[in-house]
Formats: sequence, structure tokens, C-alpha cells
Amino acid sequence: MITFSRRILTTKGLADFVVDIKIDVSKYSFNVPLTFALVAGLFPFFRWRKRYVAEALVILVFVHLLYIYSLCNLKLFYQIAAIEKTPPSISVQYILEFIWAFTDNMIIRFEPFLIAVYLWLRNRGQAGS
Repeated sequence: MITFSRRILTTKGLADFVVDIKIDVSKYSFNVPLTFALVAGLFPFFRWRKRYVAEALVILVFVHLLYIYSLCNLKLFYQIAAIEKTPPSISVQYILEFIWAFTDNMIIRFEPFLIAVYLWLRNRGQAGS
């Protein structure tokens, strides 16, 4: 669970704005074992440098942090929109929904193959030099 706490200015003065966001870890990390298995399965065919594997791990961590960040921003937007009296910005809402949906439905699902293709391209670029 992630808890956001912030003091906000309302028409009645300062108030505490607290939002608890529950994120199920298995929603975005279900394919990490598949990613590691795919990389390990391809290792006999490709000899990657440790640096390339470290870069792939950084991409893996970045994708997972992007998922958490985009989901938290979207849920915070919905919570703030629910308590405000003015309607929220539709364009901001669409952008936040797109970023989260793209991360959830495209990047997280494609992640094992993204890492494998990245490592293959890095190895291919090194072999040509």
C-alpha cells in the first residue's frame, strides 16, 4: 500500500489530504520470471556482456516504476477530481489514462520480449564492429 499525505488549501483553510493506494504486486511483476527464463534460455546462443544484462535490468526496473508512477498519478487524479467542485481537465485525464493503459496493456505484457530483443540488438551491434 502506498500512502500519499499532503496539506492542501481549501475554502475552509488548510486540510490534510490523505490517499491510500493499494497496488497488487502481481499485476505488474507476473512476467519477471518469464523474462529471466527467456534471457537464460537464450544465453547459450548469445554471449552478452555483463553491461548489456545490467542495462536490460535497468529497463526492467524502469518499466515497473513507470507502471507504479502512472497508476498512482491516475488514482490521485481521480481522488482529487472527486473532492473538487470544479470539473477536472479532460485533456489531463486522457493523458494520464493513456500513459497508464499503454504501460499496463502494452509494455508490461510485452516486457519479456522487449528485453530479449534489446539484448539481441545489443549483441548484433557488437558483432558487426
